[in-house]
Amino acid sequence: MTSARSSIESPAFTCLKADLAANPPKVRKDIGFYRDKIAREARERHNLNQQSFELYKHLLNAALLWLGHKRLSTLPKQITLHAPLEQVALDFAVHRHTIKNWLRSLVRVGLVVYRPQKVTAWGRTCHSGTVWFISLDPTRKARLIWSDMRETYRNLEQDKSNGKLSYTVIRHTKESGQLSIDAGLLNWAIPSTNTQPVNNLYVENPSSTVEALFEVEFASRKDIGEVVERAARAILAALGDDPRRFGGWCWILWQARRLADVGQSIFAHLYQQIRRGMDARERGRLNNPAAFTRHLLDETGLLDMLRSAPVRRVAYLGGRS
Repeated sequence: MTSARSSIESPAFTCLKADLAANPPKVRKDIGFYRDKIAREARERHNLNQQSFELYKHLLNAALLWLGHKRLSTLPKQITLHAPLEQVALDFAVHRHTIKNWLRSLVRVGLVVYRPQKVTAWGRTCHSGTVWFISLDPTRKARLIWSDMRETYRNLEQDKSNGKLSYTVIRHTKESGQLSIDAGLLNWAIPSTNTQPVNNLYVENPSSTVEALFEVEFASRKDIGEVVERAARAILAALGDDPRRFGGWCWILWQARRLADVGQSIFAHLYQQIRRGMDARERGRLNNPAAFTRHLLDETGLLDMLRSAPVRRVAYLGGRS
């Protein structure tokens, strides 16, 4: 039976939120702990059958790993993922129509919303995959967010040139009987293989990855300088950029923080373009992936937004607290 929307949070979600807020090592728990706790509560609350329960747990596992990979400072009630429906079917070794049947009860009770995404490529409308909205709180229904539907999750033209369209990768996976490097639900949700998520809700060493840039948005004014420098070094290393560009990346992060302080956060979009540059570097298709990333920032209008950031102090001087 589906419960009505209320102000009471799920106990499992409350546990996850409390641990995320506390975040010391002693309260960190394995992803499986939260996945099983939330999934069991969802099954009891909504009377899920075994197939729907296993499917929700599979999607929930990817959502929680995505959450740990992105290192969000606040816990959303739902997670948006982008991955082919066919890949989810392949994960269960069933036909996609079987997955759609299992999804019916999840959609009916509001645990999952999914929609195919269409984008323009090669001058025509193409299907780019499926956008999944997964509720982390069994008492709240997932909702479709149109801004997430319009996000650019994959570059189809570039994927085709590299032989990495979803149907190509999935076909090769079926033929070989083994998961390829781009197969599996999570690897479609997080396309780059440079930084694999760990099986823990929190990344133990964020300073070595470009995900450190998300810390810039929420760092205190006392610590912001150190956080910006750490994130800039991580970006330099990830893109193989010239160390002399260090100041330029610091400027980008400072300006992004200024925008965030007036309610215009672009860190997710900034991260997305940097990941595209990292992907290009991994494939070895470009001589200068860092320059390609800066071109992406310019092409998407992010640089113009950074230049227009208000002139405001975002850090204390001289170690004030």
